[in-house]
Amino acid sequence: MAKTGKKSTTKWILLGEAKARAFEAYQKTVGSGHADELAERHILTRIQSGQTRWRCRHAEGAEQELVGRPDFFRNEPTAREAQLAADAHIMRRNHVTIDWANSSAHRWGIDVYQIEVASDDLALPVADDGDEDPTVAKVWVRREARSLMRTGKLEGVRFKTQMAKLLIAAGREKGLPEVRVPYVADNLELWDCWPISKIKILSAEFPSNLDIPIWIFLRPTSRDRR
Repeated sequence: MAKTGKKSTTKWILLGEAKARAFEAYQKTVGSGHADELAERHILTRIQSGQTRWRCRHAEGAEQELVGRPDFFRNEPTAREAQLAADAHIMRRNHVTIDWANSSAHRWGIDVYQIEVASDDLALPVADDGDEDPTVAKVWVRREARSLMRTGKLEGVRFKTQMAKLLIAAGREKGLPEVRVPYVADNLELWDCWPISKIKILSAEFPSNLDIPIWIFLRPTSRDRR
């Protein structure tokens, strides 16, 4: 019996939507003044490094092999582009032009339309929960997830239901409102708690003064070794 292929679970969103999400994330951390620039830089840097996968629904031109590759978005000439520039005796500073609003881009010899990126690869910054009600599930779940991550209690967690049960147990110990396992499990991705690698520990949550016994910094002297 032939084995059926595993269906891909990758969620693809248009480049414009990815930028909108990044803008919202940076708006919460740095404000509106710099959010647009940082959003574009964040997405572009991750695509260029291969950390964020991309594809397009349509492409026109000779350089079809660049579709889906990080090279397309790097501001460097391909071998063919360099040769064309040399033959034409011209120098190009910008090798790729991106139309964020229309999710399209252009290079010398190829145009790509309806660019999509893998939403799970965005790795957007997470803002502090600030003045949000600490008893609201989406707030305390994120906080407890960071706490469990920091203390190493998420090692070995493989399923969302496992994660949800751990979070609910942690919330119950602190007297937080009771929530159901399916509700938490279904919202872990939305709350940036799944996959576990998306959980970001805020710098403010690290202890400012570690209670470490001073004796561990003292080296034994030759007299102590006798």
